[in-house]
Amino acid sequence: MQQQQQMLLQQQQMLQQQKLLQQQQMLQQQKQKLLQQQQMLQQQNKLQQQQQHAAACSSSSKQQQQETEAAAAADAAAAAAKAATATKAAAADAAAAYAAAARQQQ
Repeated sequence: MQQQQQMLLQQQQMLQQQKLLQQQQMLQQQKQKLLQQQQMLQQQNKLQQQQQHAAACSSSSKQQQQETEAAAAADAAAAAAKAATATKAAAADAAAAYAAAARQQQ
């Protein structure tokens, strides 16, 4: 009788150990899945940061290009103004020379 009880106890213990091992394995698998998910999220986060950085750089680059274009337009306007001033001066000089020549002919 006692032997049967001991055998039953041993069987129960073995079953409990098996159940515990199975639970442990399941927990391990869940842990691995969570780690994989965490890694994926970290990668996505890193990618998102890179994209934001690239967008910021692109925006900065566009701003620099616009500033360069604005400076070039300002330079062109200044050159046009100088040319206009020079043209006016040349026209005034030409008119004065014409007037002087006309006076000499009289």
